[in-house]
Amino acid sequence: MENPKSFSLKMTKVGEPLEVVEKMDITQEVFGRQLKADEVLIQYMASPINPSDFLYCRGLYSEVTELPASLGFEGVAKIIKVGPSVKNFQVNDWVLVKELFGGSWSTHAIKSQSSLFKVDNSLDVFAAAQLMINPPTAYRMMKDFVDLKAGMF
Repeated sequence: MENPKSFSLKMTKVGEPLEVVEKMDITQEVFGRQLKADEVLIQYMASPINPSDFLYCRGLYSEVTELPASLGFEGVAKIIKVGPSVKNFQVNDWVLVKELFGGSWSTHAIKSQSSLFKVDNSLDVFAAAQLMINPPTAYRMMKDFVDLKAGMF
């Protein structure tokens, strides 16, 4: 079976998202080589758009160190292939990528198994896609700025 086409949204320069984001073919990058022993091939199923993504494009969130820059700070993917030394993950497991600049606005990616968290695949796919940024941010805001007490809300 022939490999599917694979694409990624990448930023070619710093600026307004509609002016600097391009769809790039990454088929060769993800399907053109063998996986290293500890790598997995993932297919993104859902990736949200967060305000931080747009701030990053504009150069206001974090320094852009390499162009074209991968975009998408969070998302949920399923594993479609594992390297020979991968023990903690299997094909069809759902995962989140730990890397801040994980490039989740892609169809596929190759990641080291150490950069992944496994998530329950019975979760709603859209809720799972948002687990890395929104819940921890809300928790920190409530913990750091509000004296939470039972029954407040």
